Amino acid sequence: MNNFSLKKILYTFIITLFCINLFAQQGTNNDNRMKIRLGFTSTTNTHKQILVTVDNNATAGIDFGYDAEIFNTNPDDIYWIIDNRKFNIQGIDNIDENSILPIGVHTAIDGDYTIVIDQLQNVPEDREIFLFDKEDNTYYNIKNNTGVSLALNAGDYVNRFELRFINENENTEEEEEENSTTDNTDEEDEDGFGINIDISLGLKAEAGVQIQFLNNSKQISINNPDTAPITSVEIYSFSGKLKAKYNSIGKEEKIVIQTNNLKSGQYILRVNSDVESKSKKILVN
Repeated sequence: MNNFSLKKILYTFIITLFCINLFAQQGTNNDNRMKIRLGFTSTTNTHKQILVTVDNNATAGIDFGYDAEIFNTNPDDIYWIIDNRKFNIQGIDNIDENSILPIGVHTAIDGDYTIVIDQLQNVPEDREIFLFDKEDNTYYNIKNNTGVSLALNAGDYVNRFELRFINENENTEEEEEENSTTDNTDEEDEDGFGINIDISLGLKAEAGVQIQFLNNSKQISINNPDTAPITSVEIYSFSGKLKAKYNSIGKEEKIVIQTNNLKSGQYILRVNSDVESKSKKILVN
């Protein structure tokens, strides 16, 4: 038996295990795993889709029954790269803002090629998704849009593209802007806002609702003595970018909101109720 036949048998075995796992999940009618289906359209209008699924039983490496490897690529093709091998489907234990998923691309002729999100399942609303081009250090936000069109020459691109979940360039720009704002702002209002920040964001500082950020537990604590309905809570960077938003909070006297994925730094916390909007500068350690 030659190597090609062995590869075909192994490939069939892997696909069978994957299907068994997939059908077992679907049979429960409770498949709440995060899934990202990434699409690739060639200049000749052929379309290929690859899938990544978050599963507690998988790892960041190669997992039989969760990853579907390919051994022969099409003239125009896209695939995940795991340990220098090519996969149409990969399972991974977690996707957060620090995750990086390498992508390989083959192109047969020079032309425009499109990479787009075909479908998202159980992806958090605040989870950003970017195609990162290592060649020119560019991040393309491809979540909930028509994707990005790239002018590519014919060839193999196995060390150029990655799926990422945070824009490091944007964070660097924000940190520089925040440092500049902090250095140049001497006057603050009673909530600790620099005057320039307060004007640029159009935020009000009123009495009533009291806000605290608890660094130990990464929670927002709201004291709402008048039990006014809290319509939303928003977290902004100093440059005015909305980082997180929580809706329909309630009208309890004491409210606690658990935050996630806030990097260390200074933010603007705003609480909106039916009777007032209260803002405060917070420091996340």
